[in-house]
Amino acid sequence: MKIGVLRGKNGDITNLVNAVSISTSNGKREDIMLTYEKIESLKRTDLLIARGLLDGEKGILRNFTELLIDLEPLKEINVETSNVEIGKFGLCVEGSCVKIGHLLPIRDNVFKEVSVVDILDLGILKEVNRIIKDKGTLRLFLRDKSMGGPDPKKIVGYVEASRFIVMEVKAHQFTWEYRCSKRTGRLS
Repeated sequence: MKIGVLRGKNGDITNLVNAVSISTSNGKREDIMLTYEKIESLKRTDLLIARGLLDGEKGILRNFTELLIDLEPLKEINVETSNVEIGKFGLCVEGSCVKIGHLLPIRDNVFKEVSVVDILDLGILKEVNRIIKDKGTLRLFLRDKSMGGPDPKKIVGYVEASRFIVMEVKAHQFTWEYRCSKRTGRLS
């Protein structure tokens, strides 16, 4: 997955008009200096991160990326060590979130690990199976049944129906973590 970040003079994440470089990460880090001809310098990314974008900039940048994240007013992230989490706030990369529906705007077999927090939905779990690499890990965090969470039998049923295998279950105060491995083969 190729992730790009628009950076200003001080290295901070910024909008297109103030960007002097784009840092990209696809297993290695690469910085591309932007000049007055900024659009010609942009390379296609799977995920592009900026801050404080104007509506016109959003329209332009959507032509260069699968998913555009405007961090305003979200927090700074480190794209080199980013983790993906899906929860009630949407798709989150290191805590910076974008609202999503049941179809995740991500290519197949991209992530080694995905965390799903406080959501038990078969459609979302099947989408996670699609975007996670073979032998990848799903970390499913759900509230305990005594705190309004789902029945453990229902959880295991959803996990198995979405082609994951429960490898380990851990208790974290009033939350349970189900660490699951992706089963290889075709998802029906």
